[in-house]
Amino acid sequence: MKKSTKITVFITLAAAFCFLQVSLAQTAPYAPTPEEEASYPRIYSEYLIITHDDFYDQVVPLAEFKMENGLDVKVVRISEIGADPSAEEIADFIRDEYRRSIPYERPSCRLDAILQYVLLVGDVDYIPAHYRLNYGSATDYHATDLYYATIDSADYLPDIAVGRLPANSTTDVENMVNKIINYVPLTNRVLLFGNSPETDYADSDEPILTDAGFVVDKAYDATACLETTNRINDGRLLAVYYGHGCVTGAGCALTESNIDELENTVLPVVLSGGCSNMYFDH
Repeated sequence: MKKSTKITVFITLAAAFCFLQVSLAQTAPYAPTPEEEASYPRIYSEYLIITHDDFYDQVVPLAEFKMENGLDVKVVRISEIGADPSAEEIADFIRDEYRRSIPYERPSCRLDAILQYVLLVGDVDYIPAHYRLNYGSATDYHATDLYYATIDSADYLPDIAVGRLPANSTTDVENMVNKIINYVPLTNRVLLFGNSPETDYADSDEPILTDAGFVVDKAYDATACLETTNRINDGRLLAVYYGHGCVTGAGCALTESNIDELENTVLPVVLSGGCSNMYFDH
């Protein structure tokens, strides 16, 4: 997988899932058996880092940084889960950690006492992804980390926020961790870019952003192909893509062929609202 050290992509899916409170009104609170309690003591870590053993030392500074900022963090080596564990085995481990963090008595939605975030450290060759068929296809599979996040339900809605540092070396991890730790928002400018007709969604998002105090500019269709890297180099807090994607890029705007043109010193948060944009296992 080709990587750039010139851009940091933070994909943070954070939400408060209080629908557990609804289910508690219908069923008894989760309570382990005495045997389970003896084998699995209660934990209250909010932030779980699962790392390949090779990257443990490089990710410890990130764990310390998160703890300094008020999160309870637990770091687990992949070998602690099993010898070359499958995606399903890792998902089972996350599910156990999640359920063991639920207090016996939950009169309200208390997310401060529940595992909320999971970070996987390593590319798919180090920590496996789940593979599912693309919609409408009988042969085309794609990698996804969604099923690490669907803990307490049979639907596709995540119960926790899961992210991945798709690193292939200790240097990759050091670069990614340093960018996260040292990240400072240096501008209020936002770029909305993409291809028609999906850019209609960008037009509807623009007033929300401007009302919140952001300065928005847009690059659509041919302009997106020509100007996206230039505008990111000019400094953007946020860059959001709307449109069709492919295995190697987000339309023609950010691709393997032009990502090396990035020379930005302001690190943007980049979000991609399209199908198949830059397969992370490619």
